[in-house]
Amino acid sequence: MRHGHGITRYQHERGDLAHELAVFVAIDDPVKLSVLTLVNRGTMPRRLRAYAYCEWSLGPPRADLPAHVVTARDPARDGRPRDQRVQRGFPGRAAFLAAIPRPRSTTSDRLEVLGRFGSPRQPAALARERLGGRFGAGLDRARALEVEIEIPPGEERTITFLLGQGRDRAAADALLARYADPAAVTTARERVATYWTTRSARSR
Repeated sequence: MRHGHGITRYQHERGDLAHELAVFVAIDDPVKLSVLTLVNRGTMPRRLRAYAYCEWSLGPPRADLPAHVVTARDPARDGRPRDQRVQRGFPGRAAFLAAIPRPRSTTSDRLEVLGRFGSPRQPAALARERLGGRFGAGLDRARALEVEIEIPPGEERTITFLLGQGRDRAAADALLARYADPAAVTTARERVATYWTTRSARSR
């Protein structure tokens, strides 16, 4: 793990497979980006699955919070914003977890992902063929995405996970549309590095 100017990188190699996960927050938008780059240095193609997981809050901790979070799925992006309709202080707020490329399967049921006796360290969903696609009101609020990719020998592939929120559905949809473009992700990454490099130089 390496902490740089506004970007944290996690790097690992095992056998013929290497990966780097770069995590940063956009300068001007409420969006956290996790860019996973996978490199196949072997002579055979590799088929891999990557998962993203979060638990929704959209407000202070409350035992009855699941009753105030409604989850939905956007068929076009598999990253439809989540609404919190009742919580005072955050009316209409919408959050999203999305991926580029499009996820193979998704769910918004925490129990399905972790299992009754599971945990984030050993989620039950990893033992299944795909996520169950559960969405709606009354679930134990969470969000999980599964992305499947194939990497030819000597090539690399990138998966970008987007976690963010908007003041309403329209604002969240606009953020999703903006960062669905890989060029926008690259620009955001460059701006973060430039911004924090400049701030660090000024503080010396």
